[in-house]
Amino acid sequence: MTAREHLIQELAQVSDELVEEVLDFLLFAKSRRAYSTLESSDEDDQPKKQILENLRQSLRDAKAGRTRPVSELWEGIDVE
Repeated sequence: MTAREHLIQELAQVSDELVEEVLDFLLFAKSRRAYSTLESSDEDDQPKKQILENLRQSLRDAKAGRTRPVSELWEGIDVE
């Protein structure tokens, strides 16, 4: 059995609350890896660092419920 299969099997046996904790940890680990990859890139590569910080802020906003309906995002944009 692979680690992925074992994890899925274990997740099927625990409470939703624990699944949410595991998901939070997984998202943290993924973002940490993405950040370390960006950190190891060229130090003058500021746009990637800014993009990463913007994504982190967006994730914090979404988790806190600070979102807007998609319909509002298109207000004032003329597409022809």
